[in-house]
Amino acid sequence: MAYDDPPEQNNGNKLAGFMLVFMMLIIIGVMIYVVVASKNSGMETTVSSTTGLYSGMQTPIASPADYIIHEAGEESPIAMATGATPTPGGTATATPEEEPSTPSSSPTSQYPGVRSTPVAVASPDIFGDIDPAKPSPKPSPQPSKKAGEPKPGKSPTPKASPAKEEPPEPAFEPPKPDGPPSMDRMAGNLFEGKQGKAKITIFSKALPARTYLIDTSKNVYWDLKLKPLGKSRFLAEFPPGNYRLKIVKSNYFSFDEAFQVADGDEAEITDDPMKKRPSLEISSNPPGARILINGGFAGSTPKVINGLDVVEYTIKLKKKGFKDKEFKVKLKTGKTEKKSIQLSK
Repeated sequence: MAYDDPPEQNNGNKLAGFMLVFMMLIIIGVMIYVVVASKNSGMETTVSSTTGLYSGMQTPIASPADYIIHEAGEESPIAMATGATPTPGGTATATPEEEPSTPSSSPTSQYPGVRSTPVAVASPDIFGDIDPAKPSPKPSPQPSKKAGEPKPGKSPTPKASPAKEEPPEPAFEPPKPDGPPSMDRMAGNLFEGKQGKAKITIFSKALPARTYLIDTSKNVYWDLKLKPLGKSRFLAEFPPGNYRLKIVKSNYFSFDEAFQVADGDEAEITDDPMKKRPSLEISSNPPGARILINGGFAGSTPKVINGLDVVEYTIKLKKKGFKDKEFKVKLKTGKTEKKSIQLSK
């Protein structure tokens, strides 16, 4: 047997259901209100920012090229933005106006249906003193500082002018030894086709040295080979005839003498025919002075100069920071002249 719920219980269930649906509708309505309110708040912020931006704008005076006139009954967006006044013939001229701080109302043109509105541009109060029609001024170039220029406020320090250097002196050249005779040189055997033989013994400390046998009748010469016979003793052999004997060596005076020998002759030259050239030895205090001999540079002290002539030389010593010292010296054959010079400031 089935039992139905009492009528009081059914009414309570229905009431609870209505209350639940009503609460859900209230919650949904609150959520919709919050969403709409937040969107409206964002729009108001945007409009407020835009209004604030436009409040600082000004109306420029536009040129005729900035306007386009539409057909009657249409509104030109550019004319509305720039405030142009249309003129017959399809061109437009700008109406000069005062520079308002806010956008001006849309003036009615003389053509029906056409109106123009000035375009608001940025005010210098917002973006600074910037004129869109003029190029921005370029910064003035700063003068570049050259190397060696003094800093501002400081006087330049005068530089000491470099000391003038004297031109280099020509080199001193001592006498050169004689070369071979200026005639034809003969090669081969000295005794070829000749009869007899002469002998000459020569005593000299300068030997061995270059020895030339000159045939004056034929104007030719041979390189004569001397045979060593002992210390400073040499033997020369050649056919009979008239000859010149020439001996050459560095730092020595050349020996050049004519003679005649016959077949079987034997002679001796006991006096040393080779005379040594004089030398000059120079020192100074302090050392390192330049040596000039007859104006030619010969080196720095201390120095030994060999192979000079038997003459009088003019010597000059030069050193930076000291006085020049000049003197003369006369040399002798086979001797070494020594000079020690004290330099003074």
